[in-house]
Amino acid sequence: MTSSSEAIDNGTSTDAPSFDYEELPRPMGGGYDMGAYEYYTESSEPYPPTDLTTTYINTTTILLSWTKGSNAYTTRIQRKPTGYPTSITDGTTVYNNTDNFYYNSGLTPGTEYYYRAWSYNSSCDSIYSTGYDDVWQSTYPEPPNTGIMVLETTPTFHVNLTWTKGTGAGYTYIRMQTGNYPTSYSDGTLIYSGAGTTCEYNITEGIPVYFKAWSYQEHDPAYPYINKYSLTGLEFTTSLGMYINCYDETTGANLTFDIFITNSTGTETYIDTTCTNTLIINTTLLPKGEDCKIIVNATGYNPRIFTIDIYSDVITYLNVYLSSNTTSYIYYLRAVETYMEITAGSIDLPVEDATITIQRYELNEDGFTNISILKTDANGYINLYLIPHVLYKIIISKTGYITELSDYIPQPPNEWGQTMEKIFRITRITNTTNIPYNDYLFDNITWSILPLGHLYHTSFTIIFTISSSDNQLEWYSMRVWQYSFEDSEWNILYYQNESSSSGGMISYAVPNETGRYVADCAFKKTGYAPHHLGTEGSLTWIIQHLEEWMQSIPDWAYMFVLTLISAIVMGFMMMYMGTGLMTGYIGIGIYVLGFLLHPVTITVSEPGSLISEVSGWAIVTIIIIVYTMGVYLWSRL
Repeated sequence: MTSSSEAIDNGTSTDAPSFDYEELPRPMGGGYDMGAYEYYTESSEPYPPTDLTTTYINTTTILLSWTKGSNAYTTRIQRKPTGYPTSITDGTTVYNNTDNFYYNSGLTPGTEYYYRAWSYNSSCDSIYSTGYDDVWQSTYPEPPNTGIMVLETTPTFHVNLTWTKGTGAGYTYIRMQTGNYPTSYSDGTLIYSGAGTTCEYNITEGIPVYFKAWSYQEHDPAYPYINKYSLTGLEFTTSLGMYINCYDETTGANLTFDIFITNSTGTETYIDTTCTNTLIINTTLLPKGEDCKIIVNATGYNPRIFTIDIYSDVITYLNVYLSSNTTSYIYYLRAVETYMEITAGSIDLPVEDATITIQRYELNEDGFTNISILKTDANGYINLYLIPHVLYKIIISKTGYITELSDYIPQPPNEWGQTMEKIFRITRITNTTNIPYNDYLFDNITWSILPLGHLYHTSFTIIFTISSSDNQLEWYSMRVWQYSFEDSEWNILYYQNESSSSGGMISYAVPNETGRYVADCAFKKTGYAPHHLGTEGSLTWIIQHLEEWMQSIPDWAYMFVLTLISAIVMGFMMMYMGTGLMTGYIGIGIYVLGFLLHPVTITVSEPGSLISEVSGWAIVTIIIIVYTMGVYLWSRL
């Protein structure tokens, strides 16, 4: 091809091969030549490569890529760790070939590298391009390694983290997160950034925390985006699951103790004896799950029980305080909630599976510390050993209830060695999702509860009837309680719940036993909270029946009956008991009792007169005055 050919630099790169028919690189000069040959002269200097760029691959590899210069047969790349190469012989030759990319491997992590590239034309005068292209980059540092996390308790509850810095790392960057490990060097809370290999961090007992560390290498401050974090991080793990110390509750002295741990089902257990402070139990040995029980005891001391959740990712720290078996006694604590108010007070229900935490002030801790954590049984009870006249904090909690905090000072046992039961009330959190009771609740609702009985009945049947004309009922129920005078508690005799939109009837025949009864009838209407309809009664309702009879007779007849009863009683007392002058006061007492049960008013004249009516109390007052004066005058004779 001659120098005047129209084909020079007038071709395109479309479907053009990288070399011409004589294996010369294309293009040469200002562009692609038309045809199978590329025009060149013996003195044609190649153009320098362009667009030299780098891409991070890993800690020891950088990908180099570029666009070959025109008239270039090969590309030569030199590398130096400090500053750019000044010539084709300065530094290390990392590439000298015909491609337009190269993986530069075998590098040192966390190190800066400076690259400069020239073009070379071996088919001409074997000359390099005068110009060049350059770029610098750094490799990622290796992540930290051999991380160790140790729990320490003094002077505060904290972890001590130690590690070995990763290769090529100038600094270490540590993040913390609760619930799971941080996912990147920007996730979670930064707790450390520095050139050291150890740090401390305060933690809260029972809250799982996760730590992860990344290596960091700072480069040119003018290019902060070049600063490199390690591609992966080091997750700090610990095999330490539980720390236990055991002390005398009164003196604070260290104790040698035995420990037994079991999960709630008893399928996993851990036992150790003659333990000393501080006992460290590897998490792989611990039973795990909810409501695990920890029992700690020592010779000459009463045991302590803790009911807690144990998981492999939670560090548990227990200070156990044991009371001497010569100074402490077993006490029964009970958690209850008020089910319903009645005339005589209230009906209480036991709260099962509530967590009761018992705390005592400890000088060593400079505050109240847990001495036991227990779950209530089906009757709401826990029992534990406590020291009389010592102030304890009782914390009762359960999902759906308001947490209650109370002070409790146990009293010494009585002469028979018995301690008094202590009852604590907790309150259920009100459900605010339902529409509260209002005037529309009883629209289209009719209900009745038959009387609980009369004095001439030896047994009776409670009948609860309810109906909804618009079929808006969801359910209705009846619960019958009986008061046990022996146990001083209300016990459930009967419970029935029915689901019907229109209503129905529930009945229960009370057994032939005297006592007090409560019928708690309830219903749930769509869109409203459940509503209770309660009534109470007794098989010994003689007073109520007597009151009903007394209300049905005229006052003068009632006054006559009282006079007759008074005369009979006074005659009997005088004839057989010789009560003498006191007999009159006994008769007056009968009048007083009668008027308390049923006040009377006697009509003595027409309405409008000066005195038209006289109350029973006025009559009693007159009788007392007259009788007392008569007694006095009689005594003077």
